[in-house]
This record gives sequence, structure tokens and C-alpha cells, in this order.
Amino acid sequence: MTVEETATTDRRDALKKLAVGGALVWTAPAIAKPAFAQGTPSGCTAATLDWSTVSSPFTSTTVSGVTVSFSGSFYGGSAARSTNRTIVAGPQGGMSGSFLRLEQDAVTNGGQTATFTFSAPVQNLSFIITDIDNQSGSWSDRITVTTSGFGYTIPSGSTVIGVGDTGNGTGGTTNDGNGGSNTGTGAFRNSQNSNNLPSTSNQGNVQLSHVGPITSFSFQFWCGAYQGSNQLINISNLTFDICP
Repeated sequence: MTVEETATTDRRDALKKLAVGGALVWTAPAIAKPAFAQGTPSGCTAATLDWSTVSSPFTSTTVSGVTVSFSGSFYGGSAARSTNRTIVAGPQGGMSGSFLRLEQDAVTNGGQTATFTFSAPVQNLSFIITDIDNQSGSWSDRITVTTSGFGYTIPSGSTVIGVGDTGNGTGGTTNDGNGGSNTGTGAFRNSQNSNNLPSTSNQGNVQLSHVGPITSFSFQFWCGAYQGSNQLINISNLTFDICP
């Protein structure tokens, strides 16, 4: 790249349908692996890490008494680019608001392990990753979730496939960019090749979730067969519940 399954009264339904700021209404998700409890548990507090309230490069902030930290370790020959861990303005993925950007060298099978750590257990964690796409000869975005028990939603209109697992999936060749057309295997990736997505498009969006309680959540952002340039993704506001 150059430069959503809850009741309608749940605040996370508002996040998905109003897209972290109310700019875009999405239709029902195309593919989902649910991981949410219904609503905020009794006695718990709903919290949001709003990227507009923190500075770049992001390392940590405190939300309702819980410190949220971010770390990224690189592997496979990849390294950080200039906007890695910076806060960028929307629209991103067709949504308004502010976002945490990850940017790195596009090296096949290289990338970074991104980890959010919480100073106390949280529940019902949710956030959206945008701009998962491919560009022939430049980059091929991949997302593999390394925290067990997660859920995901691919919204209607998104062309992201995969299940957040390891590998490129099946049904393709090592040079086809998206690494295969099978939607039920492999890393989250885009089914379309050479689709440098505009910031107004939700075609590269996937929402990740975890019921918890958890104190950390990790995923790998890496590169498939198309390499040779930079690659980037954006992360929406984080919502979660803090329970005594």
C-alpha cells in the first residue's frame, strides 16, 4: 500500500455499523466467527482507546485506569518504515476518526508481531484492521492472529478472505499475490490482486474480537509473494470492558 455479531443495542454494533465515528453505515457481515458476549457484563465498565487522544509514535496510554501498551517486533528481514506506530487521520477503510498505522518493508515472509498489552484483564476487546490489500510487484498484506480464542467479522463489501491462520491458503500459486482463493484457510488477505485500495474503501477491512478476559492480544502483519516496496495497515479505536 502506498500512501462486524451482537444485538443492535450493543455498543459494539454501533462501532461496526457506524464505523468508529458515524461516517459510514455497513450492511450485515459477509463472514463471521463470533467471539462476543452480549453487551457489557454487569458491574463492568465500557472503555475506548481513542487514537485521537494519544501522540505519535504510540507506546502506551491509560484508559479508565487500565494502561494499554503496544509493542512490535520485526522478523524475516522486514523493518519499520517512517509512519510505523504513528496516529493518522481518517478516512481509513471508509471510516472517520483517527487510527494507529503500522508500516514496514514488504519482504516475503517478513513482517512484525504486533501486541497490545493491558495492565489488568479486559473483556470483549474489539477493533478493525483496514487496508489489507495486494499490489503486483510491491506488497501482499497478510494478518495472522497468534492469540487463541479470537473471533472475526468480514463486513459486507470487503474482499478480505481467510481465517487469520498461518499460510496463504489453498487454491492458488506462490506468485498469485493473494495466495489462493480458498476463504476457509490461511491468513487474512485480499482476494483481489493489484488493488491498491483508496482510504474511502472498506474492501480491505476485517474486525477482530476476543471475549476474554485477556491481558494481551497479538497478531502478525506480514508479506506474501508480492514484495519489494512498503506495506501498511491501519487499526481503529479499541473498545473493551473493564471488569472488577
